[in-house]
Amino acid sequence: MADLKNVGGSDSGAISAGKFLENFTHYPWLHLDIAATAFLHTKENYRGKGGTGVGVRLLYEFIKNWK
Repeated sequence: MADLKNVGGSDSGAISAGKFLENFTHYPWLHLDIAATAFLHTKENYRGKGGTGVGVRLLYEFIKNWK
């Protein structure tokens, strides 16, 4: 029997996942919930079929320019 279970419905999945992960860290952390936009079944604009890497470029630029 688990002491902790990652359960969240469609209305609370991101926050449930974040609170679940919080139990395994002892330092500041960030949970990026990109599951809903992370995969395409067909090509869309400049993004090809499959994993999209959504948000990766934005996160990279943010960290690169953080002062």
